[in-house]
Amino acid sequence: MKKRLMYGAMALAIAGGAVGASAVLMPQAQAATDSQNVQHQHMGKGNKDMDSIASLLGIDQQELLAQLKAGKSIAEIAEAQGKTEQEVIDAIVQIRQQSIDQFVQSGKLTQEKADQIKAELPDQVKQFVEMQGMAKRHLMIMDNNLNNIAQEIGITQQELIDQLKAGKSIAEVAEAQGKTEAQLIDALLQREKDRLTKLVEKTGWFNPDQAKSGETDN
Repeated sequence: MKKRLMYGAMALAIAGGAVGASAVLMPQAQAATDSQNVQHQHMGKGNKDMDSIASLLGIDQQELLAQLKAGKSIAEIAEAQGKTEQEVIDAIVQIRQQSIDQFVQSGKLTQEKADQIKAELPDQVKQFVEMQGMAKRHLMIMDNNLNNIAQEIGITQQELIDQLKAGKSIAEVAEAQGKTEAQLIDALLQREKDRLTKLVEKTGWFNPDQAKSGETDN
């Protein structure tokens, strides 16, 4: 089931450009692979999340991002603004459900996959809202995702970003380079499979001294 969710999330990201990162990819793809929530300062439609959260909290987007970069969680910022964590969670879930519904209506996502993704949203958004240092992690993961996508398409990361900013979807960028949406999704899933294989087959997690102290290598 997790593999299906990750595939659906990745399809959203590719079909809708960086909105996949904004509406679904970070929370869904990461939850599907290692049970932790995304993510990032969003590009394209991704700003809708941050705009909506900032509006709910009664601050502008730049102030919200500044506080996130300072290490605060969205939940902490909300509390300082007199809002409850649950209010913020409900608002984000609603935004992302609407985005998912749009993808279903446009035929870019099946209803079955949409229902699976929606079922996971409340818990994943809760983790997202409570995550401290989220902005920095968000940006790092988004940068890595875009770099992988650009490599598979056969262009530079900056070229990909420029085309996304121009309003194209990742699928459209890939098609212009002779790669279908399905081929790109399969290639990215294979990258993730290879990463997880290396992770589970890794040895030497502890050296004798660290084993006694409970520390691990970074």
